[in-house]
Amino acid sequence: MKTWFKFLLAGSLIGLVFPSAALIWVIYGINEPGTPDDIWLAHKTFPLLFIIDLAPFVLGLVFLIFGSQVRKLGAARSIIEEEYMKALSVANIPIIMIRINGTVENCNEAAGKLLGFPSTEIIGKNILRDFVKTDAQDKNLAVFTELLQTKELQNVEIPLIDAVGGTKLVLISAKVRLNILKEVDGFVIFGQDITQLRHQEAQINREQQLARIGQLTGGVAHDLNNMLNIIAGNIRFLQDSPGVKDTDAEELIEDIESAAVDAVDLVNRLLSFSRERPTAPTEMPAKTIIDEGEKLARRLKKSSNILLAFDDFNDEARVNIDFVWFKNCLLNLINNAAESMNAGTITVTAVVENSSSAKISGSSTKVLRISVTDEGCGITNASLTRVLEPFYTTKGPDQGTGLGLAMVDKFCQESGGYCTISSVIDVGTTVSMILPITKSGSNDQTDTSNSMPPP
Repeated sequence: MKTWFKFLLAGSLIGLVFPSAALIWVIYGINEPGTPDDIWLAHKTFPLLFIIDLAPFVLGLVFLIFGSQVRKLGAARSIIEEEYMKALSVANIPIIMIRINGTVENCNEAAGKLLGFPSTEIIGKNILRDFVKTDAQDKNLAVFTELLQTKELQNVEIPLIDAVGGTKLVLISAKVRLNILKEVDGFVIFGQDITQLRHQEAQINREQQLARIGQLTGGVAHDLNNMLNIIAGNIRFLQDSPGVKDTDAEELIEDIESAAVDAVDLVNRLLSFSRERPTAPTEMPAKTIIDEGEKLARRLKKSSNILLAFDDFNDEARVNIDFVWFKNCLLNLINNAAESMNAGTITVTAVVENSSSAKISGSSTKVLRISVTDEGCGITNASLTRVLEPFYTTKGPDQGTGLGLAMVDKFCQESGGYCTISSVIDVGTTVSMILPITKSGSNDQTDTSNSMPPP
């Protein structure tokens, strides 16, 4: 029932009480001795009857006017609410109105786009429970508890879950909403999706970190290079010394020289990582780099409890890479595999595959996948997402710098490819270097059964 009609009805009912009372009084008065029989005389004798007669009309008119004004105010309020809801629906920022218990009372289309649901499906759900991961519910509850005390919040970052289960980082500002009794009965939340912004900031921070690492690495490499020049000079001096030829000392000196050569390769790798030494890519047969890598790996293999298995590779495909850098990367992966296991087999495989990945530079549709697989302890999912970061390592203190896999990843990117890692706890880990092929061989042994899908 309309409010204005309620007022009119109430006024009419109240107004009818007065003439009814007057009528009863008149009927009663006529029957009493000395009371005028004529109604007009009765009114003249008792002037109060005029007021009683006019009261219903006056009250009815007052309530009619009041009810009309209430109706106009209600219509104006409806128009304002309608315009408000229109403005709410077309706003570019997510706006959500929730009750004090967290239930969504209303929201606009921008909020629906943010969470990946139609706005009608969001209404009625609890934003503190249905759109927040369990481990973040206490944090978000604390935010709204603080809002109850401060009445408003500015620029608070909260995580919400979207329709596909992903996390959206939302920067919110909020105010409490009061009812007609001036009591808090809910909140109005204005949000901004900053998920992409945070990802970009993380990428910028990583690039800045890499730049700082490059400067540090370059400085260390220069110092090592100066030391190696002294070592190399002394090696040549010893080799030219009389009495060294055909003695046991000659073999020892050769070992020292071999170690110095490896050290020079390491310095070159560090300089390449820091971009102080430009890479020197050369187009080479893929079989050659695999064979040379196997010879070097077998010569430097330390543990007798670990077997090193290289699968046969006879494809004539060619790749354009810095061979010195490649050797260091392959040895690094084999050493990492050996350190993750006490005994077992490290398997190195090479296969030519089809690829449509956007990470492969150039127009080549074929890649060389070189994989090193161990039977070690594996890597946890939490660490797996970070192992390519510079200085991140799963090894204990003083057991690793955390630069090895970062350099492998950088080598792959510099070569026009990319690096992948997969691991299962207590089963093993596989690290793959995917490099674009510059020229396929005539006896192309492309593995089409396991062609690599785009990431």
